[in-house]
Amino acid sequence: MMVVEYIDLKVGLREPASMVLPRTMRGALNLRVHIVAISPLRCQESVAWLTEDLARLADFANRLRRFLWTTSQANSFFAFGMVLTAYWLIGISLGLEDVQFLYWALGMIPAIALCVASIYAAMPKRAAAKPLSMEGARWIASFALPFASLYMAYVLLIERVSPAMLSILWYPALGIALLLAHFLLERPWMARGLMVAKPFLVSSLLALAGCPVVVYAALTRGALAASLLSLGLMLLSYYVAGIYALIKASRLFS
Repeated sequence: MMVVEYIDLKVGLREPASMVLPRTMRGALNLRVHIVAISPLRCQESVAWLTEDLARLADFANRLRRFLWTTSQANSFFAFGMVLTAYWLIGISLGLEDVQFLYWALGMIPAIALCVASIYAAMPKRAAAKPLSMEGARWIASFALPFASLYMAYVLLIERVSPAMLSILWYPALGIALLLAHFLLERPWMARGLMVAKPFLVSSLLALAGCPVVVYAALTRGALAASLLSLGLMLLSYYVAGIYALIKASRLFS
């Protein structure tokens, strides 16, 4: 056992204190110690001070972990919004018509996959929490099922549906995909204490609420107007979801 006058942690916490510390624990915590002779009463007071400081440090680390994960999810909405908008603006500028929209929509799969991979590489790694079981499959199911289902339904009902609908079919599919991502990914993250906001839920509800307007525009104004409207509504929903998550994250330290 060694008697310690002060302890200097890696994070910069430094308290004038005295305590009894085993040599093995001192090495595990990477503490710097200075040996002096002190009274037992002073030692007990120092132990209480150190315990309180370590509790505050642990609480700060937990808040910081949730802050980083929540803000990274918020930033992912800004990134996705830019990538998807750029992708569809390029498609619109090419003058896509009818079934060409279907082929262009299928091209979203590698575009989204590349975007997810790049965003994941920039996200903080959750060292304190294990990944969700089959997390990759949850991502795939969230986005693949809605898009595949709606476009297959369109192919089956192609003779009964206006061709302009094909230009905006991706929009309701995206809203459903975000809602599935909330249930399959966001809620488990919230249950594990990794996030303090629900941007997937917010963006999905906003997107789905705009579906009637987009469908009406496709039927009355044509494919081009409906495509631009759906892009605008998507960007708006992503912006609201991202700002909402950033505000929730900032309140962790307010």
